[in-house]
Amino acid sequence: MTEDGSSDPDQDADESGEDSWDEDDDGSSPEPEPGEGEPQELRAFAVDLIPPKLGVQALVRVFVFAAVLAGAIALLSFEHREQLLFELTALGALASGALIMPARAVARRLERYPDRGRVRFDRRGFRLPWLGADAPGPEGPWEALRGFRVRERKGGAPRLLILDLASGRFALSDNALGAKTFDLALSVLERALGPGGVLLGTVVRLPVQPHDPRRFLARKMPILSTVAIAFAFTGFGLGVAANGFVKVAAIVFAFLSVATMAIVQTWDQPPAADLVLGLDGLVVPLLPDLRCSVKLPLSALKRSTIARASREQGWLVIEHEGGTIQYPLSWLDARKAGEFARQLDRARD
Repeated sequence: MTEDGSSDPDQDADESGEDSWDEDDDGSSPEPEPGEGEPQELRAFAVDLIPPKLGVQALVRVFVFAAVLAGAIALLSFEHREQLLFELTALGALASGALIMPARAVARRLERYPDRGRVRFDRRGFRLPWLGADAPGPEGPWEALRGFRVRERKGGAPRLLILDLASGRFALSDNALGAKTFDLALSVLERALGPGGVLLGTVVRLPVQPHDPRRFLARKMPILSTVAIAFAFTGFGLGVAANGFVKVAAIVFAFLSVATMAIVQTWDQPPAADLVLGLDGLVVPLLPDLRCSVKLPLSALKRSTIARASREQGWLVIEHEGGTIQYPLSWLDARKAGEFARQLDRARD
């Protein structure tokens, strides 16, 4: 699952980047000093974003209007025996109708987001906007961030700052943030993770992928909808259309519908997370929302083991001074989980 955010036009300070640095640390310049580069030397960077709710809602209305208009023209064309016009407009109505469902699903998800979200980087880690039950924004220490990269575009197109996380990718453009704020965010990430974009203090990562808690029909509904759309295009192309171009176009649209099924399934999965063993601590995603993670010092860890109630049911158990954290083995690679527990015990000792 990327989210491109746009900056809040009312926050002139965040737009310019001048006041995006919190002044609660030591009052020094936000630019990195020679010899600095460790995450503990970082000062806080923050910028407010707003989700593109109105844009997606407008797109849904455009698709609905196009489907209704094309359908009306197709009916009139069929009544007046204009076969080619009927086939073209009917194909357009089907295509517009097929686009309504995914656009509406995105609009519904964005509608649940708060009106503003904050991107924040500081010495403790990062926080991305719209963290919540239906939102993508993770937060945690720097070890929870797999890396970052900048995608340069030619022809004056905006640059993209892409943050890679277990739960997906989060993209910020310099067109949305402003060039100066974009450069400030990039400088913070380079000081925290290094210019290569990957934190070198990470020893091992163990991916955690929770199961989808929804009922069977709710999980399979995107697949059923995609199959129905593909059958509609195929039936129209093979059973109704007489023009060769329309036949081929309908079959192509059917294949595209099936191809998008994998994308829909990936986007519709519960967000994943990483258990990360670093040089000075263990990063653990918290239940029930694994997108929020914290870092436990190695000195606070007591024991890690694989506990099994049966051959099919087991947990990775991590005991620490504050309590116990358990992750079902069905969420993990069992072999890697056992090796992770052994490495964690060696690091603790």
